[in-house]
Amino acid sequence: MASKYFPPGWDEERVRRVLAHYEAQIEEEAVTEDERAFAEGNQTIKDLEVLLMRAVVKEETIQLIEMMPDDCTVEDILYELYLKQKVDKGLQDIREGRVMEHEEVQQRISKWSR
Repeated sequence: MASKYFPPGWDEERVRRVLAHYEAQIEEEAVTEDERAFAEGNQTIKDLEVLLMRAVVKEETIQLIEMMPDDCTVEDILYELYLKQKVDKGLQDIREGRVMEHEEVQQRISKWSR
């Protein structure tokens, strides 16, 4: 990540810690934290964190595009972004315990063909 995306007092490590904190939260925890920050008048901190997360997403998107071949199409870029989004969502599901054993998946699939 380029330092030009960080406000004064922030660096890549701090941004990563903030992202890890929010990615590990379940929805109820996020809502509770938002409500507490708003009630305490701490909304500025929350706004800054949202802006930083957007900057990180933008930087990751730019890096993804820069890694692609020069002759890639818009469809190629959209496909890569789609894949990244799905992988990120899957990793979040794993962190939050939304997983199934292989046998359970096989049982569910076998019911579809009946």
